[in-house]
Amino acid sequence: MAAGFGLDAFARSRPQDLSALRMRTAHVRGATLTLAVADQPDSVGRGLSGQGSLGSLDGLLLVSPDSDNTRVTMLGMNFPLDLLWVSADGEILHVEENARAGLWPLWHSSPEPAAQVVELSAGSVKAHKLAAGDRITFV
Repeated sequence: MAAGFGLDAFARSRPQDLSALRMRTAHVRGATLTLAVADQPDSVGRGLSGQGSLGSLDGLLLVSPDSDNTRVTMLGMNFPLDLLWVSADGEILHVEENARAGLWPLWHSSPEPAAQVVELSAGSVKAHKLAAGDRITFV
């Protein structure tokens, strides 16, 4: 969801403390997921970059102030992710499985505007049988 490089790239050089972020529970297809919430420019910019794992979390919810810019980079990542682009009303708009850590492709994005992105451990989409069109509820 980062708009580019510069200070944002520097922020990603140090992993953020996920336990310091607000937590939300998400319900989708009978699964209950515990997500850290990145909703400030710094926390969105850092995302999961530099983390060794998700630890006890199921994922990270990235909340975009600009639904036209919900691009996700895997730069600085140490493990693959499943990505869900979600509308403001909770519809999963686009799913990308097993986005690999590294430089290519630099950006991952949804073909349609989304209000938020859920980053999950690779394999979560298959494990929970998630698909575009499913509804996710955040509490």
